[in-house]
Amino acid sequence: MSTVTGTCPCDGHCCRRYAVNVCGYDAWLISTRRRLRPEQFLVTYALPAPRSDGFHLAPDGPPLGLLLDKRGRKEQGPLKLSLPCVFLVTLTDGIERCGIYAERPIACRSYPMLVTDGEIRPRPDALCPLGCWRLDDETRATWGATLRHQSMQLTLYADVVEHWNARVAALELGAPLSVLEYFSYLMNVYDRLDRLGRELGYDTMSRVTATWPMAYPAPAATDPSLPWVNYRRRARAELHTFYRPAAPG
Repeated sequence: MSTVTGTCPCDGHCCRRYAVNVCGYDAWLISTRRRLRPEQFLVTYALPAPRSDGFHLAPDGPPLGLLLDKRGRKEQGPLKLSLPCVFLVTLTDGIERCGIYAERPIACRSYPMLVTDGEIRPRPDALCPLGCWRLDDETRATWGATLRHQSMQLTLYADVVEHWNARVAALELGAPLSVLEYFSYLMNVYDRLDRLGRELGYDTMSRVTATWPMAYPAPAATDPSLPWVNYRRRARAELHTFYRPAAPG
């Protein structure tokens, strides 16, 4: 991990103390850039209540979420928060660093900042050493871009999960799908979204991310002149090529 100021060493607590939630974009990015299968670094867990990122494997099954795996979990049993992230590496000098820093999940990219009442603020319970983060105009703009990207990817993932769950809901009871089928769906969906982004081009996608609402969930908007609204419609149209939910009634 690194800091905005560059003067405060990271102690790696967040890589040990948190279970890192992962969205579909995170899974796709790590998998494609690092040439890893999702099952090599992800684990599923049952959500205590329905959530926009909660996917199902059976019509009557519980909503599930995705987490980065922990190093040594297979030897020590169930996932424990005290175990280090599967991607945390120890250098020869004993310093620990993120082994996938360029592809780290959006939850890690946005840490420790939150959007509260429209303002960017550090989490009150942040594990970073005191004084690591500053919030002047320049860094606020940087954090704002990061939080917009987070909101964008979480919103798109909710759409991706919605379409998957519609497919699962149409299955017969007692015919569950496997998590490997879900991972395959994610890889194919995000390959398609990546292709859409490349077709639209850098300038268009820059306008999409620059106009995306910073807070999540994004507010309802129907004005197609807004770049982010138009892009979300295009992305949802791509999802319909995988599975089109039946019309109600």
